Amino acid sequence: MLKDNLEVYNLSEFKISTLKITSSALKDNPLGDSIHRSNPMLYPSQTGSYKAVLFLSGFTGNGAKNFNFRSFEPNLIEEIESWTKNESIAPLIYIFVDAWTLWGGSQFINSKGCGNYEDFIMKELLPKAEEELKSRDYKVSEWAVMGGSSGGYGALHLSSKFPETFKNCLAIAPDCHFDISLKPEIYHAFPKIESWGGIDKIRTDLITRELKINSRDFHTVMNVIGMAHCYSNLGITGTPLLPLDKEGNFDEILWKSWLEKDPLYFLPKRIAALKSLKTLFLSVGEYDQFLLQFGARQIRQLFLKNDIPFTYEEFKGNHFDISTRRKKALSLL
Repeated sequence: MLKDNLEVYNLSEFKISTLKITSSALKDNPLGDSIHRSNPMLYPSQTGSYKAVLFLSGFTGNGAKNFNFRSFEPNLIEEIESWTKNESIAPLIYIFVDAWTLWGGSQFINSKGCGNYEDFIMKELLPKAEEELKSRDYKVSEWAVMGGSSGGYGALHLSSKFPETFKNCLAIAPDCHFDISLKPEIYHAFPKIESWGGIDKIRTDLITRELKINSRDFHTVMNVIGMAHCYSNLGITGTPLLPLDKEGNFDEILWKSWLEKDPLYFLPKRIAALKSLKTLFLSVGEYDQFLLQFGARQIRQLFLKNDIPFTYEEFKGNHFDISTRRKKALSLL
């Protein structure tokens, strides 16, 4: 657990504390995940009014992981300290969201398979954060939402659905264009899911720590099962349905329900909200392993077609270079 003013970092620009929430929104969630959530906060040493960044982690990441020690290089907290100290970015408040699930992520939406993480953020975390900061003589002047990969997806979703709360969206390599980025993963994962005993068996092995997490196929399997819990309809046992069977038949009707959660589907319905944002940043690597550059380019075309103000970049890198774009994103605030 993080303690106030965590000494190991010796920060001059910031203080550290943990915002603990016992969530009503996550009560009785279908995965049995804890309702007790610990959300690290990083806030300027000097009291006052600041913009606040809701930081959303990528799949298999979580808020507290950003505070982990990294060998031979600074972690995100140390980078933020340095960027702020040399005035590359403005002093900001940061809230690192604890949205961990059994399968490694929630996509920050309300889901029958995972639980109500959107409600957790909007109805509990944000109000509690503002209340806690106020008690320490800080004020949130404006909210931004930022993330990469699944976190980028969450940033696009939350800012376009709640533009009255989030005036700034910073999305790096967001999950999108499921036909290109996710559908091939389903074909690759399906035989492994079968050979590992099916979703229910994999869940049991995950809980009992018998699942080989160092397997070459582990991430692909977890990604497909995790996204199924976020996007899919549930079967009669409560297990999410996959839109593929062992004969290779693809269920296009079920797949349509997944596509309704695709930014390429919901963003065109939220044009007015997108136009109201003060900052809209979209970034992606030219060589993204999950082919997210193709979805990002389509989102860019949507923004251009509808005269939505935004900043777009493609960088010389891949999906695992997302962290290199955070400084650029935060500088826009």
